[in-house]
Amino acid sequence: MVERHLGELGESDRSYLDGMTTGAMRDGWAAAHGGFRRPFDYLLTLADAEAQLEHLSAPVGLIGHTHVPRAHVSVDHEGERLWRVIDFDGTHRSYRVPPRATAFLNPGSVGQPRDGNRFAAYALFDAETRHFEVHRVPYDVGAVIRRVRRAGYPERLASRLLEGR
Repeated sequence: MVERHLGELGESDRSYLDGMTTGAMRDGWAAAHGGFRRPFDYLLTLADAEAQLEHLSAPVGLIGHTHVPRAHVSVDHEGERLWRVIDFDGTHRSYRVPPRATAFLNPGSVGQPRDGNRFAAYALFDAETRHFEVHRVPYDVGAVIRRVRRAGYPERLASRLLEGR
């Protein structure tokens, strides 16, 4: 798939992409595509979050790649690391990360949700209040499926959009 996309990009497109960084860091949060150890790591399970924790350089990590809106939140309590996993489902959910907690926050996906909900997902994060708000919005899934098929992508990429998988 990557080879196909590279072939469709012009030289200026490739140059622009080459100049991009793989993440961002601001006061209190860091962002990465998939993980902080490697950009395409999946952070889906509690074990994945535990493996990424030592690579997170801020209290809150904003991540994607799995296309599942979820939070993995941990706090050190009397020398023991306690975890909580929050799945954001329905049309709107929010969570405030506690003051001493460390969290990985995933907004889900606008283009290919994979949590069984075919609505597009996006999130807003307020770094000051540590409030993370996930939104789900409908979009014309049928039109996207037709475009995926016309572009010649594998059928599974089109049909999975109906199920949000």
